[in-house]
Amino acid sequence: MPRTRRARAALLLASLVQTNGFYLPGVAPREYQKGEHVEIKVNKLSSTKTQLPYEYYALPFCQPEEVVYVAENLGELLRGDRIMNSHYELKMQIPEECKILCRKELTAAEVGEFSTRIEEDYRVHWVMDNLPSATKYVDETNPDKHVTIYDLGFPLGFRGADDIPGTKPGINYLNNHLLLTVKYHTDESFEGSRIVGFEVEPSSIKHAYSGEWKGAKTALSTCAASSAPPLPMQAAGEVIFTYDVKWEHSDIKWASRWDTYLLMGDEQIHWFSIINSLMIVLFLSGMVAMIMMRTLHRDFNRYNAIDASEEVEEETGWKLVHGDV
Repeated sequence: MPRTRRARAALLLASLVQTNGFYLPGVAPREYQKGEHVEIKVNKLSSTKTQLPYEYYALPFCQPEEVVYVAENLGELLRGDRIMNSHYELKMQIPEECKILCRKELTAAEVGEFSTRIEEDYRVHWVMDNLPSATKYVDETNPDKHVTIYDLGFPLGFRGADDIPGTKPGINYLNNHLLLTVKYHTDESFEGSRIVGFEVEPSSIKHAYSGEWKGAKTALSTCAASSAPPLPMQAAGEVIFTYDVKWEHSDIKWASRWDTYLLMGDEQIHWFSIINSLMIVLFLSGMVAMIMMRTLHRDFNRYNAIDASEEVEEETGWKLVHGDV
């Protein structure tokens, strides 16, 4: 008996040593240390006008050297999300100002594609730590109380208007500069920081620089200028994508970080999806009703057509009800 107990204890210790933990994204919190890399994943482009989603890299955005699909759970696949890696570099609690992502020379066809998607009100969707990006707005319709609302994703661009400074009506402008605000929470119960918010504030800037292009070390003269003109999508030319990173400490706990998305604004009604769902329901209901009617009609004809030369089959079950009636 002592040897048996020792053997069982040894097997138990061995199993504990060889056991590996399993992390399910979105279920267990993740702590980031200061300076640790925080990955931004790009998802898709969606519009309430066309109802047709596109992959993020269907448009000529800045791409990493190797594009990898990084869907983390089954829900993302069922929603039709196409989550991929990105070229953005973020480090926990390290701010960035006007960091250059890339510089691209767009052709006339690529500019036209950007302009078309902007006119169709497409929004860009990103993911950070399994948390979707959101744009914050302040509803000022009520002068007594300003309400903060959020929308999923951020607009690809905007259409010029008379009330927007520096723009011309009928011209589409690309949002090539982004302010990324990441909210994190710290507590004595764990080490590091947990991401509890991810906000994106887009803007359009026609960047300028002096001298030759030196890549990420190029000094842009339009970053600090508040009066920089927006970037129109009219003709082929140069586009510089930049971004700022701001970190904000938040009292929101990790378990409550999704409460912000309950304040989402009212989007346009997806009439196409509603009509499509109704048509599918009506079609399937009609098929089921037709099959049942044919089956019942065949049964009624067989039991009502009694041949006098043959004995009536003994009826059992629910089919006796028609005789009682």
